[in-house]
Amino acid sequence: MVAATYGLEQFVADMRELVAARRGDERLFERGAAYLERLLRTRSAIDERYLRLGANPTRPDVSMFALHRSPGLFVSSVVWGAGVASSIHDHGTWGLVGVLDSEIEETRYRRVDDRRDPNVARLERDRVIRSRSGEVSLLRPDIDEIHRMHNTTGRPTAEVHVYGLDLSRLAFNTFDETTGAIRRLQPRGFDNC
Repeated sequence: MVAATYGLEQFVADMRELVAARRGDERLFERGAAYLERLLRTRSAIDERYLRLGANPTRPDVSMFALHRSPGLFVSSVVWGAGVASSIHDHGTWGLVGVLDSEIEETRYRRVDDRRDPNVARLERDRVIRSRSGEVSLLRPDIDEIHRMHNTTGRPTAEVHVYGLDLSRLAFNTFDETTGAIRRLQPRGFDNC
């Protein structure tokens, strides 16, 4: 007898039902994280072509693929090359980030200014999280979603990202930790759309 596996299609169906229920952030994070952890236990749930580096020659050390897009739910895979780090950024929506393979270091920042100046933010480092295969971190808008990802390992790190808005069309902020400058950036696009 072959054991049933939890695939991307079932994960998306479960998440769409959860998002549609709108029962509050805590339930969304609790149940959504459990669904994502279940998905991460089945590496074959994500097609191998979405887990490789080099899909975009202009960005050879990071690959990003949209896996699902629907109102209120966006699922993608992100592969970070060895040693690669992102800018400090936000997303403006809730999110779940699960490590499929290897590990990632995530530095979270807390915004401590009064937010009156749209071009400047004062940030404090809140914590550093090291997530390994099978682990999920949560991004809560306006609470602790400002972060920086850094693959400190010597090999690629593959992740599954889940958000409440379509990141392929969503502008986001980057933050300069030293000067406080905020830059609004348009989406860079995903390697398959």
